[in-house]
Amino acid sequence: MTTFGKAYAEMRKGKKIAHAYFQGDFQGGYWAWENDTIMMHYADGRVLDIRQTEDVALTFRFITTNWWHVYDDEDGEWYC
Repeated sequence: MTTFGKAYAEMRKGKKIAHAYFQGDFQGGYWAWENDTIMMHYADGRVLDIRQTEDVALTFRFITTNWWHVYDDEDGEWYC
């Protein structure tokens, strides 16, 4: 796992990122840089601009942790 700062840098290069929590209870959710913003892709198929988050405190709690993964499109695996 890695910090949000490192994951964010990879996301800006086109990678998908996910918090460890997304891979548990919310398996399949991830964040991606799209249209000059972070788009939050939920496991249930919803996509929400981070500026429209339903729970600001929870979103910031995720950002402040070191539990982030980056998705490798080539091998289909999550890595730190």
